[in-house]
Amino acid sequence: MKVNCYFNQDEEDERVEIYAKDASQKIKEIIACAEQDETLTTLTGKNQYQRVFQVPIEEVLQIKAENKKLYAWTSTQCLHISKPLYELEEILPHYFIRISKSEILNIRNIKYLSVGANGMIHITLTHGEATYSSRRYLKKLKARLKL
Repeated sequence: MKVNCYFNQDEEDERVEIYAKDASQKIKEIIACAEQDETLTTLTGKNQYQRVFQVPIEEVLQIKAENKKLYAWTSTQCLHISKPLYELEEILPHYFIRISKSEILNIRNIKYLSVGANGMIHITLTHGEATYSSRRYLKKLKARLKL
């Protein structure tokens, strides 16, 4: 794919123009990314001592609902998040993907995948944690990782 960027100090509005033969999946993803203007840059939550922390979104490894509460893990801490999972999913950057009804992963922190005997995908993250993708989200995960 050929990419051209032009910068002009006189431009008042930013815009993206795409010239393509058809609307492939890759083009659709680029459009979705360009249109996503409410992307989070930081995530705010409380640790176990009720101290409020704001962490860069790139540091978040996984976001998981447990016991009707939402938690975000970084390599150094676990934070309780007050937003519901479905709201976060809508505003997270493109490198986050939902893998189950209760979990979203940062795909940049996936160490490796393996297929279980039952067809489930076992996911090992860079910090050593492991999780599974449910069958419902498996097709989307494979497409995103180009499996």
